[in-house]
Amino acid sequence: MAFIYLILATGLAFLMYPYFDLPNIIMVYLLGVMATAIHWRSGAAILNSLLSVLAFDFCFVPPRWSFTVKKPNTRDLCGDVPDRGGHQPFG
Repeated sequence: MAFIYLILATGLAFLMYPYFDLPNIIMVYLLGVMATAIHWRSGAAILNSLLSVLAFDFCFVPPRWSFTVKKPNTRDLCGDVPDRGGHQPFG
């Protein structure tokens, strides 16, 4: 029965996908895990949380429909770092 929240969260996430960013979509899965924890035992909530991570990764994280994650670019992590052109800061 706890899988109902996972299925509902995935369906709602598919509806939200064209309009929202990934950090907002994952909150739907968190809501499903919280509902599972309220209505069933903690074991069901832990299982639902693990399955939610797998479902989110498989359905929404690029490249989609795979469990591999695209290697992030350094610019994605740090932003654009200005080039100093080989000059020393003091000199």
